[in-house]
Amino acid sequence: MTPYDVAGNTSPSSNSASLMTSMDISPATEPSTQDLEKQELPFQLPSPDDRAPYSYFTKQEKRLIIVLITFAGLFSPLSSFIYFPAITSLSSSLNVSVEKINLTITSYMVVAGIAPAVIGSMSDVTGRRFVYLLTMGIYTAANVGLALCNNWASLLVLRMVQSAGSAATIAIAYGVVSDIASPAERGSYVGAVLTGPNIAPAMGPVIGGLLVQYASWRWIFGFLAIISGVCLVLIIFFLQETSRFIVGNGSKPAQGIHCTLLSYILKNKAHEASTGPESVDTSLPKKPSRIPNPLVSLRMLFFPDTIIITLVYSVYYTTFSCIQASLSLLFIQIYGLTEFQAGLIYLPFGFGAALGSWLAGKVMDRDYRIVAVQHGITVDKVRGDDLTKFPIEKARFRSVWWTIGISGASVVGYGWAVERKASLAAPLILQFIAGTTIAMTFNLHGTLLTDIHPKAPASAQAANNIVRCAMAAGGLALLQPILDHVGPGWCFTIFGGTMLGCLGLAWVEWRFGMSWRQKLKKERPSLYVAGSSVPLEPIREHDEGIKVPTASQTTQRPRRDRLKLLAIFLAILIGCAITAGTTYALVRDIQRDIANSRSAVSPRDRTFWMHLARRKYDACYYGCHDCSNPSHAYDACAETAKINITGVICDGNVMWNWKHRYPVQCLGEMANICKRDMFKESRSNHLKRLGWLVFTILAGIVGGLMVIVVSKAKALLKVGGSEVHGFAIFNFKYLYIVIYM
Repeated sequence: MTPYDVAGNTSPSSNSASLMTSMDISPATEPSTQDLEKQELPFQLPSPDDRAPYSYFTKQEKRLIIVLITFAGLFSPLSSFIYFPAITSLSSSLNVSVEKINLTITSYMVVAGIAPAVIGSMSDVTGRRFVYLLTMGIYTAANVGLALCNNWASLLVLRMVQSAGSAATIAIAYGVVSDIASPAERGSYVGAVLTGPNIAPAMGPVIGGLLVQYASWRWIFGFLAIISGVCLVLIIFFLQETSRFIVGNGSKPAQGIHCTLLSYILKNKAHEASTGPESVDTSLPKKPSRIPNPLVSLRMLFFPDTIIITLVYSVYYTTFSCIQASLSLLFIQIYGLTEFQAGLIYLPFGFGAALGSWLAGKVMDRDYRIVAVQHGITVDKVRGDDLTKFPIEKARFRSVWWTIGISGASVVGYGWAVERKASLAAPLILQFIAGTTIAMTFNLHGTLLTDIHPKAPASAQAANNIVRCAMAAGGLALLQPILDHVGPGWCFTIFGGTMLGCLGLAWVEWRFGMSWRQKLKKERPSLYVAGSSVPLEPIREHDEGIKVPTASQTTQRPRRDRLKLLAIFLAILIGCAITAGTTYALVRDIQRDIANSRSAVSPRDRTFWMHLARRKYDACYYGCHDCSNPSHAYDACAETAKINITGVICDGNVMWNWKHRYPVQCLGEMANICKRDMFKESRSNHLKRLGWLVFTILAGIVGGLMVIVVSKAKALLKVGGSEVHGFAIFNFKYLYIVIYM
């Protein structure tokens, strides 16, 4: 069937004649019910027999694209884990405390959780290649700056920039796979893409330790700058644009920055030559002109299938992070390994994760074929299958039962093997098994999340990233207290039991997922279109009775449009400046608090703590001369009475009759109590300030997003073609609609 834009006809009559001729239908032919149903769709879909291939990229081109995006996906986990061996070296080199270096890790995680929501939405709108160029350029520049930085403030800021440049690469990679791979072959491609990111956490500590030991911490960032620069050059030369609303299925010519530099140098016009009207994927609308909306990612979390998949993924990611975070500490304490040997124990888990990614791809493709045969569906790798009628949940989750079962059991076994000080081979083997099955579970859920959000796969992965990073941060905060109180055995029993509990969530998605998709498609057809991967569409005329401006109306007043965009940009810039200033003030406050605490209180200065203990007892004997409330002395005596030492009385109300009123045992125990209480209070203050820091960053981002939301809502308020000015007419109904665009 010849599409209108290819035929070159502009009038309705010529378009109708061309369409009738191509379909061999006379003007008198009465349309069928199926034709009428097709006319009600948001855009016309071709018949299954006439559909263009899902992707025109050759197998070699797909492999090159997968290699490049796998390379780019390495940097987010690698940047995190390669940094750990340099913490002590950074502390001494920059003359700051370890707590301040740990603050750079926290800030890195905060940005890593937020950035993909913005960048993922941008890649769904502006294209994959442009966003890869932008993020890898930022990441490379940040590494160069980190290699040259000489103070803690620049380290903190550049680590946040580094995180912003690398955090979204995995989410964008899912989008690229959705662009070039049909559902039947998507599993293998996802498995290949995640092989690199899964092995990076194992290789990072080893590489970082070697660089710190034989060079310096600066060479960690120098190494990252070199390899990311190589990746950026390869992307500039070889990474083709894959976004389906820019190049369609690969048959549409890319323009401008979406073209590779190699195509300019060699004058390669392979993708610009059209073999005929049938080579263009007519199921795809033209690229929409709109501002990327990070709220798309948050909106996806309200879909039941999305939140279930995201929760399971987050539980597994939290366990994955906690195992990685506790490896070196546990093995050094329990097995007496050196720091270099402790770095090597990451390898079994990492190699298992890499193997699991590859196996998951093969398993998913096999399960897809089996489920298709069971339901009498012929798999079409060329054109892609209609997922509206295909039980993709049953295909992706066909093997999830044994991956969840084995992974949960292996994590529990790993914890008790370490607890009982079993042979070193036992926990390492269990690590390998856990890494393999956890990675397989990652791939199964991540691929299904891409399948059910074909229009915005990168935004869907960004939503997943927000939840998993938040849950992992909470899990890491609880990890050490749990280890201290119950030991590694029960600690990882808790994690493993939580993983096994995900079987229930997986069953709910397996059982009801397809019905949820079909129901949502009927309620909002613009969100799900079978078998396609196109950008989110704007609100249509049937939504809330709002009239969408015509093409002629959108071209009016270009000067005012430019001024509006400039105003939006300035508002966002001012919001970012306020956020940055407030963030800097909070960070400096935390810095001063830590410095004051360390200058006044040294963990090695036992005299200070004994002095505090004597002041407790002095209050019992002489009262509290410098306290506003005399009851402080009674409180101090009551506190000393809580000390429980066999054979020694530590109650200040009784000890005053003694000749030696300061027993060494009582003073020592009270010194420990004072030390514990003061550090607990200091840690609480730091967490409160950190909470305000995170809140400030989120408030600044939300403020910038609200400017975009209000501008969109105002643009939609049109009555008879004339714009309604002022905010008096603006109400929450339009805000709700804009958020759900």
